[in-house]
Amino acid sequence: MGTRVRLYLNVVLLVELTCSCLCVYSVLANNTNNDDPGPDFILNSVMATYDRKFRPNTKGPPTVVTIDIYVSDFDSVQEATMDYGLVIFLRQRWNDNRLQYNASEPMVLQGDSANLLWQPDLFIPNEKKGFLHSVTTENRLLRIYPNGDVFLSSRYSLTLSCYMDLKKFPLDDQICIMQMESYGYTTKDLIFNWTEKDPVQTEEDLKLPQFQIRKHETESCTKQYSTGAFTCIRARFYLHRDVGYYMLQAYLPSILLVVLSWVSFWITYDAAPARVALGVTTILTMTTLDSGIRATLPKVAYAKAIDIWMALCQVFVFGALVEFAVVNYVHVLRTKKRRKVLDKYRFSVISKDNAAFEIEDKFSIDDGKKKSNDKVIKRKVSRLSENTVDVTENGDLTHRDIDATDFLVDAKSIDRFSQIAFPTAFIIFNTIYWIIFFLFID
Repeated sequence: MGTRVRLYLNVVLLVELTCSCLCVYSVLANNTNNDDPGPDFILNSVMATYDRKFRPNTKGPPTVVTIDIYVSDFDSVQEATMDYGLVIFLRQRWNDNRLQYNASEPMVLQGDSANLLWQPDLFIPNEKKGFLHSVTTENRLLRIYPNGDVFLSSRYSLTLSCYMDLKKFPLDDQICIMQMESYGYTTKDLIFNWTEKDPVQTEEDLKLPQFQIRKHETESCTKQYSTGAFTCIRARFYLHRDVGYYMLQAYLPSILLVVLSWVSFWITYDAAPARVALGVTTILTMTTLDSGIRATLPKVAYAKAIDIWMALCQVFVFGALVEFAVVNYVHVLRTKKRRKVLDKYRFSVISKDNAAFEIEDKFSIDDGKKKSNDKVIKRKVSRLSENTVDVTENGDLTHRDIDATDFLVDAKSIDRFSQIAFPTAFIIFNTIYWIIFFLFID
């Protein structure tokens, strides 16, 4: 009985030894055919002792993270809210020696696997809102290299604040920034650096509705707070505004309205309703145009270039209406003066006429003398009668020989002067305006 038991145990041990040898042989054969272990085995073996709560080299030098961004879309810049939108691929690279493994190829993992690893606590101070794209899956890419290098790429949509100096608006250039900092790690633990080659890349056919991206620059901007020094990097986007939209929507309509207000100078001052209606209409239209432009702009404490333009255009339009008020005032005063002169001459004619009849009666005895004196008196009365004038229905005087000498100018002279003075002044204003804002104001 004991012999049988020993024999049975020996057989079992032999079978187990044979199976073990076969397993070792298969593993060795597999390693011979494929030098790299399976990714599942590698990941499990690496993550077995990994703790993502601690940064790499916890007690060693700071972890250096190199960053670059790829701008796939640059949304329209909003002056009213002083912000702009970006769609970017944020790429981060760092080394974590805890992730080293023995293989020749990197591991490419799905984006959500990044949640298993330590990640830099990067945040964007000038961000207003943003989100990580997740259609159709979370837009993240994770690669782990055998030497422990980690590459993480994420796709974000961001709305970033951008303080704008609008003194030259809409003839302005703007600089908008994107700033990235570490939230909790000081420079003793974490450092951000831009990649040396092409830290900021943009889509080749990237276009903005109102701006052109002239250039972009990168810089370091380490911040010192009461809690310590925190690493910071910044990208600057230099934007040049295309003025074409505002030329069509603001400058050209306002120029046409100013020119339209000058039409009243060629309308006779007798047509008061037409000139008043034209002046009031142009003022109201200019005010509406100005209000529409202001509605899209922030309320700032200084005057913008467009404000100066619209204000001066309103001055020209309002000046055309005031010019008619002056013309009408002068016309009324001259009419009153002419009426006084008219009454004076009419009284003089009547007096001379009575005197003529008295002289005629006085010399009625002598037929020859009567005829001679009668001709002389009639000529005097005729010359005096020529100085009489007629009053039109609107109160104007049609005779040219009677002038109100108390006034230096008349209504027609003011209109003729305005026909030259207003266009000349507007041309001078345009010249000064465009020269100053294009050449002298930065």
